[in-house]
Amino acid sequence: MKKALALAVALLARSALAQGYPEEPRRLELTPFVGFFWSTQISTSQGYITTTAAPDFGGTLDLSLGPTSQLELLYAYAGTQSRFYSEFVATPGSGWFDVKFQYFQIGGTTTFPQGALEPFISGSLGAVWVAPSDPVLTDGRTVDLADTWLFAFSVGGGLKWFLSRTLGLRLQARVFLPILLESGAFYSGPGGSAFAVSGGIPLVQGDLSVGLVVAP
Repeated sequence: MKKALALAVALLARSALAQGYPEEPRRLELTPFVGFFWSTQISTSQGYITTTAAPDFGGTLDLSLGPTSQLELLYAYAGTQSRFYSEFVATPGSGWFDVKFQYFQIGGTTTFPQGALEPFISGSLGAVWVAPSDPVLTDGRTVDLADTWLFAFSVGGGLKWFLSRTLGLRLQARVFLPILLESGAFYSGPGGSAFAVSGGIPLVQGDLSVGLVVAP
């Protein structure tokens, strides 16, 4: 049974490569996806916050701009759990609490067509909505946390494998980088004007995903 399944997959791949899908440019691609989402820890002056890995899901909408370039709209959602670990006796830690991340991005992809196989790279800009529940500290107190919008961008790459002219698979690795703006100032004088901000990247997130490409 296993040998027959492996042979069928090999014949399907060989057939797709031989036919060289897709032969005609695609104007639109809709790709729902599921994946595995991860986060690095956040360091603070009192300790650090860890976030569990979790499944994620979402979708991309790609509109053709040329033979190898596409405009891409991206949505991704992950429901994780976080916990604050204190490095000081006087500062209480917390139990696990839910944190939802939703990324809304606009960007583009560049593909490198090789018949049925299309390696690609991608990049996008936009925002992330962070929605935490209220954590309970180890001393019994509850902290009221508010939802937060942050500027964010992403970079990634992967492979599209077209099984027909209108249907394919999309395998992708992607990194999300939220930006925390800590302060801002506007300067104006005889020499000109400038707007300056300071901030940083509090954590790095990413996912490994597989999607079904529908190209009507």
